[in-house]
Amino acid sequence: MLESDRFWPDFCTHIGRPDLIDDPRFVDATARKTNNRECIRILREQFATADMAQWRERLATMKGVWAPVQTPLETHDDVRVAANGYLRTVTTNTGHEFATVASPVQFGGEPTDLGPAPDLGQHTEEVLLELGKTWDDLITLKEGGHIS
Repeated sequence: MLESDRFWPDFCTHIGRPDLIDDPRFVDATARKTNNRECIRILREQFATADMAQWRERLATMKGVWAPVQTPLETHDDVRVAANGYLRTVTTNTGHEFATVASPVQFGGEPTDLGPAPDLGQHTEEVLLELGKTWDDLITLKEGGHIS
């Protein structure tokens, strides 16, 4: 949690452990670092008392920014990921659709368009012609199995 000293009291209250707020072992980031094993042990025990859905509900009104560590599949189904447009659907050249991570780059507040990567060898002829090869050269390369 960013600014853990600032949000420690609110965090402790939300997890049902207000007794940790003034505990000298955890009173600030330095103390929590010094006593990290004990702090982690206590927090693990506390988090084990409820499932993820319950913790999401309990922590929803917490002032500090937080988020659970998620697997790729959990991230894919996260409503915040969808709401923020972090995944985009791309259609391959063969018509297959799949989700991929959206580009973080935006121009004028608009997301960039995503398209499929070129098929293997899709631009070979074009590139070789730009490099000065002739159509006869390309035929020779194809007959030799060097390009498809």
